[in-house]
Amino acid sequence: MLPVPPAMALEIAAETLSVAAVEIKLIAELHEIYGMPAVGTVAQRAGAYVGAWADGRGIDRAALIRPASLAALAVGSPCASCPR
Repeated sequence: MLPVPPAMALEIAAETLSVAAVEIKLIAELHEIYGMPAVGTVAQRAGAYVGAWADGRGIDRAALIRPASLAALAVGSPCASCPR
């Protein structure tokens, strides 16, 4: 199947979000396996795991809150682990 140019951006965004979701789920499972689960409500635990994922990726946690910053990340902003 050939890609359709208008749909490419949506396909890339969907694939990126699905990869991020899998990585966050794996982080949560590793915390459980090692006996160090996050504490708190569901929202607090999810925030802790997303924060751990963001720290591992070199993403500023504040960028996950502001929609404009999140859009900049999607376009391709530099990260801490990227070579300069």
